[in-house]
Amino acid sequence: MDQKQLLAGYLPSPEVDLTNTTLYHIYHTGPYKNYYSIHTESDSKTPLNRFPEPLPGAEDQNKSTPSLFNCRRTETTSPKVSKAKALDNPRCDPRTETAPYFLHLPTIYGKAPPYTLRHGGTKAAPTACLLHCSAFWRTWKLEFGDLLAQPGVVDGRGVVNINYGTKKGLDGTFQGYEVRPKRYVGESGKAWHKLQATQDEKVDNLAEKPKPEEVVCLKWTAPLSFHTREYRFNWRNFEFVWKGTQTVQPSKKFFHPFLRYNNLKLVVFIPTRDGDQPKELILARYTSVVAGRKSGRLEVYQHVIDYFLSENAAALQQYEPTANVASDGALQQEKSLTVQDREPESRAKAAQRLADIVVGTAMCMIIGEFTKRQVLISVILTLAGAYSG
Repeated sequence: MDQKQLLAGYLPSPEVDLTNTTLYHIYHTGPYKNYYSIHTESDSKTPLNRFPEPLPGAEDQNKSTPSLFNCRRTETTSPKVSKAKALDNPRCDPRTETAPYFLHLPTIYGKAPPYTLRHGGTKAAPTACLLHCSAFWRTWKLEFGDLLAQPGVVDGRGVVNINYGTKKGLDGTFQGYEVRPKRYVGESGKAWHKLQATQDEKVDNLAEKPKPEEVVCLKWTAPLSFHTREYRFNWRNFEFVWKGTQTVQPSKKFFHPFLRYNNLKLVVFIPTRDGDQPKELILARYTSVVAGRKSGRLEVYQHVIDYFLSENAAALQQYEPTANVASDGALQQEKSLTVQDREPESRAKAAQRLADIVVGTAMCMIIGEFTKRQVLISVILTLAGAYSG
């Protein structure tokens, strides 16, 4: 797709850097493939310079029981490991240290904790936002706040600690989770639970529970219609829509006519002064991929996002949130800042927040579409098995 179409009918100046595009490669990962690793470089272009280490005692066992096969293996021979399986291990993936995002789903039996979007390549990276899913993937609630990145707020399990939230998220607070005296096999936070057992530190409960700085609600607008792939949300009084697009890149492959069914674009509606129909500005595009590990590609048009932020800076600043809970040092530093010092920081924070919203809403849509396909396939296979039987 010609990227000039992104700005057609709205940009007053054609002299815009059209090469400033960020391409994210999204992969399934984790023990049950319910995590997502997000990289700016694909698996095929990533050199594998480290292999998973053998289990403790495996080498001694091989030496003590020689056979025809291990006698042929020399000490310089590297183990045969699938590249996809090795890249699925964060310790062996060289992109882990530079990965922009990681999506983690905590496991706590009897609970349905939200996903956590992390600024980094592992599930221990600072938290950017929480992603709550409703029944049948109809609505998603994304909670943002700088407090989430502070140590201890989102604990080693991957959930908000009860000291910083309430059990059911009352009065708009974060939903917190109590620490159980015993961890069950399969639950998140194995190392964290062991560490907590050796520490007797007690954290005093806050008198006033913190609330998210911003909440974005993503809605699947019309499930039973011809526009089933449409998700809407509002951010700072601007309406955004993820929807299907028929404009795809030219290709000579035989399945090219079907690509329109797996392409979605994110548009923002810009109101006009004369009251006519709002202009559409394309901010990103997602293309799903039929593969075992890779979920798809997310293209973020950074030059368009920068243009949208600069042209609507005054309107966006009116809805800029303020942190409701902060440390004493951060509070004194905030008071010492002048208006001129706050403007660049405010713009940078708005740009980062919008980037997190684009990736977060895309991941909500990706998870919903993937899960719906899995459910549909299971139903078809069940019906086919019942009919054949």
